[in-house]
Amino acid sequence: MKRMFLSTCLIFLAFATSADEMDDVGSVNFPTSGSAEAQKHFLRGVATLHSFGWKQARTAFQEAQAADPDFAMAYWGESLTYNHPLISEWDLETPRAVLSKLGATTEERLAAAPTDREKGFIAAVDVLFFGEGDTMARRTAYMHEVEAWYPRSHEDMVDAFLKDEETWVAWYERQLFYFLLLDGFRPKEGRIATIPARVARNEITVSRALEEIVRSQYFGARNPGNDTFVTVVLEQCLGLVVQERKNLRILETGKKMYDGYRVKLFRETGKSQADFVRIVFRQRDFAQHLIARTWKDLHGSEADPKQLR
Repeated sequence: MKRMFLSTCLIFLAFATSADEMDDVGSVNFPTSGSAEAQKHFLRGVATLHSFGWKQARTAFQEAQAADPDFAMAYWGESLTYNHPLISEWDLETPRAVLSKLGATTEERLAAAPTDREKGFIAAVDVLFFGEGDTMARRTAYMHEVEAWYPRSHEDMVDAFLKDEETWVAWYERQLFYFLLLDGFRPKEGRIATIPARVARNEITVSRALEEIVRSQYFGARNPGNDTFVTVVLEQCLGLVVQERKNLRILETGKKMYDGYRVKLFRETGKSQADFVRIVFRQRDFAQHLIARTWKDLHGSEADPKQLR
C-alpha cells in the first residue's frame, strides 16, 4: 500500500521551518559549474530546501547569486522556494521574475546554463513556471522534463523518496494535524514519536502508522466518549458522513463496540475500542479515502473515483 500511496500522490508535504531548526540540515552531493564560494551557498540552499526550510533556502540561493551572478543554478534553486507543493494556486510571477534574470526567453535562459545537465534543470523549472496549462499540467510537464534529463529513473527516485526519513517526518506532521487539529504538534517521546523512522525503514506500513496515531492517548484525549470518538474515526478514516440516514446504524454499532458490547461491524465481530479501530482500518474504503484526501491536498481538486478502485 505504501508504494501505491506514494507513487500515486508523490506527497512532498511541506511545512514552514523556523531558522533555528535549520542549523543541521545535513549535506548533499550536487556538483555544478558555480564558483567555489557560490557552490558553498548553493549546497546549503539545496539541503535546506530538502528540509522544507523555504525562506532559509531562498536566502542561501540569493547568497550564491551574489557570489557568482552568472551562476544559473542559483536562480533555479531560488525559483523553487516560493511555492509549497500542497498549494493548488501557485505564485507564478515571483519565480518568473527570478528566472527572467537569466534571460527573457526560454532559449536565453537555457543558454545561461553552461552544461547539458544544468540546462536540463533550467528546462524543468522553465516549463513549471512558464509552461502552458494549469498548475497540474505544468507539474506533469515538469516531472517529464526531470525524468528526461535526470540520470535516475522515476522508479529509483520513488525508492529513494520512500527511504528518506525526512519525507515521513513531513508526512507525519501533516497526519497529526489532520487527526488532532493541533498545528505544529509533535510528540517528543513514546512509540508514536518513532513513526517516521519506522515507516522509512519499512518496519510498519502507512496504514499501521495511522492506526497508531488513532490509538494514541493524544487522539483519545481530543475525542473523548463513544459518540465523539466513533464519529471522528468513521469520518476521518473512511470518509463517512455519519449523520446520513444510511450510516446511522454503523454509528450506533460502533458506539456499542466502543462501550464493550460484542457486536458485528462491517461483517467483523468486536467488543472493544481497539477492535473498533482495527476493523475500521481493515476496510477497503480506508485506503481509498486516504489516497483521495492526499490527492486533494496535493492537487487542490477531487480525484477521479475511477482511479481509486
